[in-house]
Amino acid sequence: MKHPENSKLLYGEDIQAQLPETDDLIFDYNDVLARGLYHLEKSLKEKNTSTAMKECSKGIFKLGFYFCIYIDPKFQLTTIMEIGRKLHQLSASRKFIKKMVEFYEDAIIFRITDQYKTEFKELRSDLITYIFSLLDKRYLHKKMDYKEIISYLNDSFSGFPFLIRALKKTRSVHTLKIS
Repeated sequence: MKHPENSKLLYGEDIQAQLPETDDLIFDYNDVLARGLYHLEKSLKEKNTSTAMKECSKGIFKLGFYFCIYIDPKFQLTTIMEIGRKLHQLSASRKFIKKMVEFYEDAIIFRITDQYKTEFKELRSDLITYIFSLLDKRYLHKKMDYKEIISYLNDSFSGFPFLIRALKKTRSVHTLKIS
């Protein structure tokens, strides 16, 4: 939309003056987080491994964006590379982000090579445990204990039954911890 010709092609007229200012956008963190979790849900539900891997990478990228905008509300860039750079920058002062950087880099490798460097099901399971652990420990936009996470997953979009099952399985195996 930066260029009037794109606006005209899409809408038949230049609508740039009608677009809101992006300098003062206020994000709904619950919504942005849910959009990342949505792709993890689709990944868990998907029977085709290749499609499941792609959905997981989408979830990782959206979760990376969520981390960026939560920690730096002025962050507005949406390219995979800019989000990756920002995650690296943020991880220097916030140790808990280092693991997200690893997931993010693995997703980038997948997008380039069609292979994760980590075994896929293990990576996805570790990612889910990591996100739920961060919520449980209040590293993210709000603290959610086990019951609150279940409620949040039930209430997001049409519910996330596969993520709920994964959370229950993770909880039964061990207490959620941040690695």
